[in-house]
Amino acid sequence: MSTLAKPFAITSAASQSDDINRMFDELYQAIQDLDGKPTNTAIGSVGSIGSRGADGDEGDPGDPGQLGPTGAIGPQGLLGAPGRDGEDGDEGSIGTAGASGPTGPTGPTGPTGPTGPTGPTGPTGAPTGANPTASVGLSAVNGTGANFIRSDGAPVLSQAIAPTWSAAHTFSELIAASKGISFPATQVASAGANDLDDYEEGTWTPVISADVEATGQIFSTQAGWYIKIGKDVFVQGYVQLSTLGTLTGAVRLTGLPFTSENTANQFVVGNVQWANLNTTWVNVLGRIGANATIILIMGAAAAAASNNTALAGTDITATTFFIFTQFYRASA
Repeated sequence: MSTLAKPFAITSAASQSDDINRMFDELYQAIQDLDGKPTNTAIGSVGSIGSRGADGDEGDPGDPGQLGPTGAIGPQGLLGAPGRDGEDGDEGSIGTAGASGPTGPTGPTGPTGPTGPTGPTGPTGAPTGANPTASVGLSAVNGTGANFIRSDGAPVLSQAIAPTWSAAHTFSELIAASKGISFPATQVASAGANDLDDYEEGTWTPVISADVEATGQIFSTQAGWYIKIGKDVFVQGYVQLSTLGTLTGAVRLTGLPFTSENTANQFVVGNVQWANLNTTWVNVLGRIGANATIILIMGAAAAAASNNTALAGTDITATTFFIFTQFYRASA
């Protein structure tokens, strides 16, 4: 019967793990030393726990563990204080000269130079007299060769006369009129581009109306004035209702003193002040078209891309008024 090389004992639960490992190592080695299989081998009594052996040598370092996952990004740190200003850079080179500016406006005309000497007097021309007629009483005085009215040498007349010209006359100097120039009450139209054939001043009566129906209107004010020079007509007016009556359709002012020129696409607009409308408008104007004696009242009720909406009869009240100015070209 074989025996263990040395006794061993089972330590208590409070023993250190290295003592237990050493005990089992000794047990294993004793069994290996037995000759054959042990039979009926008596195990001796458990010996007392020996004193703790000295600490073993420190083992070799273990292999490095695997790299752990990347941690979450931490919160952004506080903004640091501004750094100091850098030093000034070197001065840049001078740029190329810019292009010359436009030529300035022409200066004022200088003073007139001194008058030159008078030239010699030319030969006296042959007199050419006019041929006036008159219906006023005249007294005759003796005439001379240099003082005449008629080319046939008739005596000078001492009274003012009102000549009647039978044909066009050309004047080489300005015409000075001490009392103005009178045009006929009925225009005698001229086709000449440089002919002034009419001048007229007067009054007219503006009326608030509509294109479908306008009945029963009574006005507290109807005042209009005009000036016509050639074909150009300037009108102004003030018209106010006191009774609305019936107004249906597009609103207009009627009664212009002259018909407008009948030319395609010829439109003119004028200023209009308005008050006491039944609706709100941001802009109101007057428009005159071709071959017309009316002013269309148009505008915009709100901010929009156009202001060509005609006011309707429903926009007018019993106290609506319009004050306006307008310029247009007459048909003659």
